[in-house]
Amino acid sequence: MVKQIPKDRPLRGKQLPGGYDEDGVGPGLVETNTMYLNAHAEEWRPPLGLGLHLHLMYTGGRVNWQVVERVSLVCKVPGRCHRVGIFQKAVVQASVTRRD
Repeated sequence: MVKQIPKDRPLRGKQLPGGYDEDGVGPGLVETNTMYLNAHAEEWRPPLGLGLHLHLMYTGGRVNWQVVERVSLVCKVPGRCHRVGIFQKAVVQASVTRRD
C-alpha cells in the first residue's frame, strides 16, 4: 500500500526567507517533506516479497527506476516494467582489526 506524507501536519522546522518582520511575525515555520521523512523514516517500511514491479519512470527531468506494488499502464510497454522480489536479509556487522 502506498503511504502518503500528511498535508495537515503542524508547521515546524525552518523559516523560509521573506515575509517576516523584525519580531519574527510572519506566516510561520515550514517543515519540508525531506524534514518530515528524516523525522519519520522508521515508520516507512519498504515493500517486501514477490510480485513487485520495477518501473522505468521519467520524473523531474530525470530517468530512474521506481519500485511499485501494483500493475500500471507502464507494464504494457516492453522494457519499462520488470517483476522483482525483495526480501529482508539480516545484516551482520563484523569488526575489522588492522595489523601492521
